[in-house]
Amino acid sequence: MGIDVLDRQSPKLVTHNPNHEKRVVTAVASNPTRSTVGDVPIVSVFRRTRTGDADRDGNPLIYALKGIKGYSILPYWRAEIMGLAGEILAGILDELAEFDHVLAVPSSNAFCSDVAAFVSQASGVPVLASTFIQKKTVGQMLAGFGGIPADVRKQDRQEFGAQLNRWSKLRPGSAVSMKDIARSIRPHFDPFTATAEAPDLIGRNVLIVDDLLSSGASISSVAGILRERGAMVSALCFLSGI
Repeated sequence: MGIDVLDRQSPKLVTHNPNHEKRVVTAVASNPTRSTVGDVPIVSVFRRTRTGDADRDGNPLIYALKGIKGYSILPYWRAEIMGLAGEILAGILDELAEFDHVLAVPSSNAFCSDVAAFVSQASGVPVLASTFIQKKTVGQMLAGFGGIPADVRKQDRQEFGAQLNRWSKLRPGSAVSMKDIARSIRPHFDPFTATAEAPDLIGRNVLIVDDLLSSGASISSVAGILRERGAMVSALCFLSGI
C-alpha cells in the first residue's frame, strides 16, 4: 500500500493506492519502523521508500497533508491515511502510555501539532505546549561559531564555511530554516533554543513528535533542550527517513 501523485492537475493530488508501495508504505502490518538519531530512539508511523521519491527533505504525502508546495489531498484520502495511522498507533499504545507528555517540534505549519494531538488522543498522554522552545535566529547561530569546528569533515568544510558566509549577509534577527542547510552539515547546527519560561521536567518522559525524519537535527536539538531540564526523551515521526 502506497501513494500516487496526480501531477497533471493543479494542485497536484495525492491519493492512496493499495496495489503498490511507492513513496510511502502505509500497510499496518509493515509499520511502524524504528531508528535512532544520536542516542534518541525514534518510532515512525509510516515508512518512506526511495521507489518513486528520493527526496530526503520532503514527501508528496507530507506536502499534501500540510497543503504546501502545490500538493493537496481530498478529505476521503486524508481520512483513510489517518485511519491507518490510528491503527498503527494502536499497536504501540502500551509503549506510548509510558510517556508523561507529548511535545511537537515547533513548526510554522500546524500539521506537526496536529500529529501530536492525534498521538495524545490515541494514547491518553497529554500534550506539552512547545511555546518555551524557539527557532534560533541567524545572529544566534553565528554567535555559536568563531569559525569552522575541528570535527567538521574535510569534504564538508567548504560547505560549512559557505553557510556561515550566507548567514553573515542576512539580518541577524532572521529565522533559521534547516531545510536551507546542506544535509551533510546539519548535525553540526543546533536550530532551537529555550526561553526563560522553560519548565522543570526532572524525571518526566517526553515523546517528541515530528512530521518527517530527514537529518534528525531538529529532534536532536529539541531533545537536548528537554534533557537539560531533566527529561528522558524519545521521538515519534509521522514519516520515516529514507
